[in-house]
Amino acid sequence: MSTVQYTCVEQSCLLQRRAACETENDTVEKTARRSWHLGRIVEGAYDALDIQIEVNGVESSRRYGAFLRVLYLLQRDLDVLYGRTDLRVLAADLHQRRQLLKLEYALRALAVSVPAIKSQRLPSSTTWASVTGWLFVGEATNLYAAILYRLIQRRRPRPRDESCNLLQAYLFDAPEEVDRRWRSTIRALDEALLSQQEEKELLCGTMEAVQQLRRYVEAELK
Repeated sequence: MSTVQYTCVEQSCLLQRRAACETENDTVEKTARRSWHLGRIVEGAYDALDIQIEVNGVESSRRYGAFLRVLYLLQRDLDVLYGRTDLRVLAADLHQRRQLLKLEYALRALAVSVPAIKSQRLPSSTTWASVTGWLFVGEATNLYAAILYRLIQRRRPRPRDESCNLLQAYLFDAPEEVDRRWRSTIRALDEALLSQQEEKELLCGTMEAVQQLRRYVEAELK
């Protein structure tokens, strides 16, 4: 079976992404953490992204635009969740983390079409635990995107063509802020007291969101 040979940039992206899932000075065995198990599920979707990035690249404005379309489609599905007050136990600033308008601006700046709203895919269950699984995938994907963006900038600080300057249209928050948000989210998730039924719903919601993300990757990053 063939294996994907990653460039230094892609390898760095993989390592940084996985390292970011670990909390500092963690005294609990990592496999006992709820977020660790959910993170392993999300890895499958990221592996699909990594392969597409390795094969096709994302450094041109067109290819990066396709990547942003993936993010836009997922955030479109998640957007309603950022306004749910019962989810703010995971992040008090949840309503400020919406990415949809920022992504739409970035796509237009890159002259890439914004995906048409045909049918918004909402979680099949709207219980707190189920939609928390979807939110976990969304926040993890934001972290992935921020890491990838920073790596692209390091690799090509002075793009060969002016259109690549528009990669900066998607203005991520400062790396420290992205990391802080991610760590605070998984800490709150790990500390939440859930029943057995809620644990199952959380798992199902995460898997459902991952499947949706994979569909968007396959459709947009061909």
